[in-house]
Amino acid sequence: MKKFLVVLVLMFIAAGCSSAGAHHKELEKTLDSELQNEQLKEMDLNDYTEFEWDEAYIFPPYTTEASMEKQTGIKLEDPSGMESRDDINLIVFTHEGAFTNYVEISRKHADISSGGKKHLTPHSPTITITHH
Repeated sequence: MKKFLVVLVLMFIAAGCSSAGAHHKELEKTLDSELQNEQLKEMDLNDYTEFEWDEAYIFPPYTTEASMEKQTGIKLEDPSGMESRDDINLIVFTHEGAFTNYVEISRKHADISSGGKKHLTPHSPTITITHH
C-alpha cells in the first residue's frame, strides 16, 4: 500500500512539473472568429479569457523553442512546431511561473502582436491586429 501511495504521489509531482500547457481550442475559435472583422484593430485578452494568467507571449512564425524559453524564462516544449510553421501565431499563457494554456491563431485573416511589448499582462492585455 505504501509503495502505491509513493508511486501515486510521484505521478502527481511529475504531472505538475510538465512543461506542456493545455491547448485551449474554445478560445482559439473565438479569437479566430473575431479576427475576421476587418474593422478590428485591437483586442483586450481579458475580454476572452476565463482562466487566470499572469503573462501572455505572442510568438510569430518560425520562432524556435529556444527563443520561446528565453523570452518566457520557462523550459517548455513547443506545442505547435512553430520553428517550421508560417500559418499561425502562437499565444502562450503563463500563471505563477508555469506554462498553462496556449492557442494557435491562424494568419488567414490577420497577424497579431503584442504591440512592441515583451509580453501581455492582465493590466496590459491589448493585442494589436494587422489585417492583410
